[in-house]
Amino acid sequence: MSAPLIQLHPGDSLAIAQEKLQRHRVRRIVVTGKDGALRGILTESNLSQILDPLELFGMLEILQHRVKQLSEDRDRLLPHKNLHLQQALKNGEFLLYYQPQLDIESQRIIGAEVLVRWQSPEQGLVSPGEFIPLAEMTGFIVPLGEWILKAACTQAVQWQQRGLTPLQISVNLSSKQLQSPQLVPCLKAILAETGLEARWLKLELTESALVENVDFTMAQFRLIKELGVAIAIDDFGTGYASLGYLQHFPFDTLKIDRCFVENIHQNPKNAAITKALINMAQQLNFSVVAEGVETAEEMEFLRQHHCYTFQGFFISRPLPTAAFETFLANYPA
Repeated sequence: MSAPLIQLHPGDSLAIAQEKLQRHRVRRIVVTGKDGALRGILTESNLSQILDPLELFGMLEILQHRVKQLSEDRDRLLPHKNLHLQQALKNGEFLLYYQPQLDIESQRIIGAEVLVRWQSPEQGLVSPGEFIPLAEMTGFIVPLGEWILKAACTQAVQWQQRGLTPLQISVNLSSKQLQSPQLVPCLKAILAETGLEARWLKLELTESALVENVDFTMAQFRLIKELGVAIAIDDFGTGYASLGYLQHFPFDTLKIDRCFVENIHQNPKNAAITKALINMAQQLNFSVVAEGVETAEEMEFLRQHHCYTFQGFFISRPLPTAAFETFLANYPA
């Protein structure tokens, strides 16, 4: 190393390095500066993982061109796909499913989360994970969300008129809907048209909705609360909001995400987080709903720690309207 036989200078290309390795049949070369000081060592394995700057530049050009193509494809295809969604709404292809929420103490169904599905003639039943992101990207989520709100409120009133115990229905609201100046007038109109009392409607928002345009969001919250509509923060602890948001936004319910509830009776970390969320919510006078409860052990842990409302496969999967009505009629079996 004190007197290397084969040297490279920082200005030499990788092609020169490759040629020297092959010509001298060595596996490493030292890199020195003009003063002869060691700058580094280049090995055969290093070289195989390094691209020549010229080659790298060419690859970047190719990648940039591909990104441009994908962007153009997206801009071309999104309106086409959005047209499919608009046509689906016009054709009545969207369906509402309801996941019951149980009060553990009374063993009564006290509410239901409303979920949307797409019954496509070509694709069959499409899950929201496939079309909701597209609806968000194209802005279609706003008219779709309005339809969901109106259909859910209409259904809730119909159940009450048939003598069923009133349920508080929880409807998910996207951040785009929350940021729309038309949201509150739309809510007023839907409640007036359907005849549903505001106390039987709850809007569910994710944490990410809280941190977008905070001042406007707080104003929207106040207007929604003035209507008498309840607000829930969904999946708290998994998004972008900090605990500081809890003292500024006037909402009613914290929903504990499934990731904290899973195996809660066996997972000390999940148990600690969930107990802390429950205690905090009680101190701040929020109600708590646990999501994704799948076992009796999970439910019992929640009950012991004073979380009395939950939803999840342990009680029922989301059900279409007719099946949900049958479930209500037969519960408890």
